[in-house]
Amino acid sequence: MTALPAPDDRAVTDSTAARAVAAPVLEVRDLHVSYGGVAALKGVDLAVSAGARVCVIGANGAGKSSLLRALAGLEPLAGGSICWRGERIDHLPSFERARRGISLVPEGRGVFARLTVQENIRIGGHARRGQSMTTDIDRVYSLMPRLAQRRTQLAGTLSGGEQQMLAIGRAMVAAPELLLLDEPSMGLAPMMVQTIFEVIAGIAQAGVTILLVEQNARLALRSTTWAWVLDGGRVLLSGDSSGLADDPRVRAAYLGD
Repeated sequence: MTALPAPDDRAVTDSTAARAVAAPVLEVRDLHVSYGGVAALKGVDLAVSAGARVCVIGANGAGKSSLLRALAGLEPLAGGSICWRGERIDHLPSFERARRGISLVPEGRGVFARLTVQENIRIGGHARRGQSMTTDIDRVYSLMPRLAQRRTQLAGTLSGGEQQMLAIGRAMVAAPELLLLDEPSMGLAPMMVQTIFEVIAGIAQAGVTILLVEQNARLALRSTTWAWVLDGGRVLLSGDSSGLADDPRVRAAYLGD
């Protein structure tokens, strides 16, 4: 991917215009994240409504994964705020955010190779304070029958696509209201990518809010209704996904047109 051209009068440069909705469940204001003094996010604003299916696209190093990790509580903020259902959560550890309904499917899947599929999935419910996971585990297996067939198999012996399913299933056992997905198509064959995105669509249809980070910009825009374009740690554009897919700057920088 090439760098996005400098924004013009159509670019989004203020927090009000960057919002996808009037009454968001998730609202990020002036978010800053740094690594060893190097800024990864430089004042990101975005907002997401309940049940929305939205994405963040951008080149490598744009800050996409840093954004999701910050939302999940895995990266400390250098500035700004994160509000969930009107409450600031940026001071909360990751497990408390999970209890409030925010689950992350990390880049690289992060499955426990020496545990079985069933054991990996049960780990996803560790923050549920003793609540029964049976119904949610059954839903995961219903949504992804391939995992049900392999429930006693070690996760490390699964294919890449099956491990991605497992990472999604593990996150879903936490019964999230918001599912953060970091590069779910990475390293997968086209047929498996299609399967994974069918799973994501099924999750969205069940009412779970989806925030997707995806290197495959064409696929991301086709799978969502609203998008933000990150470049150099800043939001340069946001808008209707189909509209951004037709934007000549986005097409030239991210869609190879």
